Amino acid sequence: MKNHNLISSNGGLFYGWIILFISILILFFSMGMRNSVSVFFIPMADEFDWNRTTISIVFSVGWLINGVTQPVIGGIYDKFGGRYVISFGLLIMGLSTALISVTNNFWYFLLMYGLIMCTSAGASSVVTVQPLLARWWYKRRGAILSISSLGISLGSMFLLPFSSYIIQIFDWRFTWVVLGGFLLVVSFIAVIFLRNNPSDIGLLPFGIKDNSNNKSKNSTIVKGPLEVTSWKDAFKHVPAWQLIFSYLICGLTTSFMSVHFIPLAIDRGFSVNEASIAFSILYGFTLTGVLISSLFVERFGQKNFLTYVYFVRAFAYIVLLFGPMYLGLWTFVILAGFSWVVTAPLTITLLTDIYGLKTAGTLAGIATLAHQIGGSLNIILAGVLFDKYNSYFAIFTISLVLLIFAGIITMNIQEDKLSVRRIKNLNTNFDGDTNIHSKISM
Repeated sequence: MKNHNLISSNGGLFYGWIILFISILILFFSMGMRNSVSVFFIPMADEFDWNRTTISIVFSVGWLINGVTQPVIGGIYDKFGGRYVISFGLLIMGLSTALISVTNNFWYFLLMYGLIMCTSAGASSVVTVQPLLARWWYKRRGAILSISSLGISLGSMFLLPFSSYIIQIFDWRFTWVVLGGFLLVVSFIAVIFLRNNPSDIGLLPFGIKDNSNNKSKNSTIVKGPLEVTSWKDAFKHVPAWQLIFSYLICGLTTSFMSVHFIPLAIDRGFSVNEASIAFSILYGFTLTGVLISSLFVERFGQKNFLTYVYFVRAFAYIVLLFGPMYLGLWTFVILAGFSWVVTAPLTITLLTDIYGLKTAGTLAGIATLAHQIGGSLNIILAGVLFDKYNSYFAIFTISLVLLIFAGIITMNIQEDKLSVRRIKNLNTNFDGDTNIHSKISM
C-alpha cells in the first residue's frame, strides 16, 4: 500500500481530504435541514389549527424513531460500509422531505416526517459519516471529526434563514420541495465520490505507517485495552455508560430547542425574522466551538472538552432562566452556540478510540439512540409544560440540572488510560491487560 501524507505518493491530494469535504456537504444538508424544522412550526400549526402540543408530538415521534433506528443503521454501516448506506439514506430522505409538501392532515405528516424522513435521516448523520471518516484518519482523528461538524453548524446557520425566506416568498409547502431537491443532489454526489476504506484505493489511514516490508507489522496495529469485536461487550465497562448517558442529556438539552426556539423567541418579543436569524446566529457560534475543538482537542483530550461543553451549556441555561428576557436570549444564543454541535464528534471519537473501529457505527448509533430519546422526551415535555404554565421556565430548569450532572459524568472518564491514541508508550497489543479491565469493568 502507498504510504500516505497530505499529498499522496503520485503527487495528488490525499483522498481523505475529499472524503472530509463530502462529509461536510452531507452533514450540511442532512443535519442542517433537520435542525431547521422550527421555521415550519408556526405556519403549519396555523394552517391546520394545531396547538403546540399537537405539532410537538410529530417532531417528538420523529426524533424518537430516528433514535430507535440508529443502532440498526449503525450495524448495517459496520457490515457494508458507508458509501451506499449514506447515499441511499439521502435518496429516501430527499424524496420523503419533498412529499411532506402535500401534507393535508396530522397522520400524513406523522407518517412522512415522523417515520420515513426521520428514519432515512439516520443513514446520513454523524452515526455513519463520522465513523466513515474515522476509518480514513488515525492521527488527527478527533480534529477531523470535529471539522466535519462544520457541516452541521453551517447547514443549520444557512438553511434556517433560507427556509424562512422561502416560506415568506412562497409558502411552507414549496420550501419542503426545495429542501428535498437539495438532498437528492447530495445523494448523487455521495454515491460517486465516497469510498468505504482507504484500502479500497490502495491507501492507508492517515497516521499509520506502511510496514509492508517489515516483518513486525503488529508494531503499527495497536489495540486499546477495551477494544471489542462485538458492541455488546462495550457495555460491560463503565466508559460506554458514561458516554451514552451524557449524550442522552445532550439530546435532552438541545433537541427541544431546535423545535421550540422560534416560538420561544417570539414569546420574548422577537419577530419571526429576528427569531430565525437569532437561531442561525446560534449555529454560527457553533463554528467557533468546532474550530476551537479541532485546534486543541488532540492536545487536551476529548473528555476534557466534553466536560467543558456541558458546563458552558449549563451556564447558558442559567442566563436564559435569570437574565433579562430579550438580552438574556441573545446571550444564550452566544453561549449555547459554543457548545451545541461539538458533543457529537467528541462522543463518537471517544467511543471509537476506546472500543475500536469494528463497532464504531453500532456504538455511534446506540449513542444517538440515547440522544434522540432524550430529545424526543423533551420536545413533547416542553410543549406540554408550556401549554400548562404558559412558560418554558420549568423545562429550562430541568435542562440546567441535567447538564451539570453530565459534566460531572464526563469529567470522570479515564481517557488517558483507555483511548488507543492517548495511552503513552503503546507498543504492544493490550488484549492481556487484565488489570486495566478489572478497574473499569461493570
